[in-house]
Amino acid sequence: MNKDQCLDQSSFRNIFKEQIRKLVIQNEDKRRCYGSLIEYTKTIYLPLLTLLENVKHLTMVENEIHAYPALSLRYFPSTCFSNSNLTYLSVNVVEFSDCLRLLDGRLNQLTTFLVQFYLMENDSSIISNTVLNLKCFSLIYDGLIDRSYDEICSLLQRMIHLQELTLYLRIGYQGVFLHPIDLINQFSTYSSQLRLFNFYVSAENHHEHLLSYLNKGEMKQTFLGIKFFINIIESNDS
Repeated sequence: MNKDQCLDQSSFRNIFKEQIRKLVIQNEDKRRCYGSLIEYTKTIYLPLLTLLENVKHLTMVENEIHAYPALSLRYFPSTCFSNSNLTYLSVNVVEFSDCLRLLDGRLNQLTTFLVQFYLMENDSSIISNTVLNLKCFSLIYDGLIDRSYDEICSLLQRMIHLQELTLYLRIGYQGVFLHPIDLINQFSTYSSQLRLFNFYVSAENHHEHLLSYLNKGEMKQTFLGIKFFINIIESNDS
């Protein structure tokens, strides 16, 4: 490698480190097995955020055919994938615990966090800090939550300044009848500053009689003036 090539690489690195504030990446790599996702995180995601030390907006976009390899932080210390300037992050992660890790303080200036995860796994060792700066949060999980969803409730309770919330969740049978309205009321009352709530909530129940429609009057009075997108499904498994 000659001197000019070295200078070119050095200049390119400086552009990434100092000048890039917003980056949208369309990842064409295919989603892989869990073991390789750890290696992918180590070789791609961690160095990327280290290099982009001044970035404020980072979005990972998948193509229309397949999902890209998800971020996996399970076996990395809390100093990894950290950035004190990042305010906007949109990313796919492996498990729910990765979502919690990204909110453990390593991204302390984050105001918007859009995340999709693939496994409902939790790690009790993760520090549960109050999420002070987060104003907009989107959580998507298209798998069936067939156990307690208390971890999600606990996370939302920590977002004390949340203003915009999007949830896509499918709640499995919990041993008692779950009315989606009750779930919606529960998920949306944790923040007094909430002004926009978009949601898809599916509740599976082992009951014969389900409501054929939802009466808007069942919404709590506190929701008046808040914009809703309602798409609720109740399924009857006999």
